[in-house]
Amino acid sequence: MEMSLNSKFATLDLEELYTLTGGWDWGKAAYGALVGAVSGAAGGAVSGAVTGAFIGSSFLGAGAVPGAVGGAIVGFVGGFAGGAVSGFIAGGLTR
Repeated sequence: MEMSLNSKFATLDLEELYTLTGGWDWGKAAYGALVGAVSGAAGGAVSGAVTGAFIGSSFLGAGAVPGAVGGAIVGFVGGFAGGAVSGFIAGGLTR
C-alpha cells in the first residue's frame, strides 16, 4: 500500500521545499538563533540552578550551592543549544 504523503516527501527536492515553506530567510534564521540561544541559556541557567539546589541539598547530600552551580552550568549549555537550534529553524521558516 502506497501512502501519498510519504511518497510526496520522499521525492521532495530542495526547490520544492523552498517553495513549500515560502522561502528560507537566512537573516531571520540567524536572528532567531541568537534570540533563542540567549533566552534558552538564561532560562536554562535559572531553572537548572533551582533544580540543582533542590536535588543537591535533598537527595545527594552535596549541598545547595554545589548543586545550584552544577545545575546552572548544565541548564545554561542545554538551554543555549536547544534555543539556538529551535530559534534557527523557526526564524528561517518565518514568512
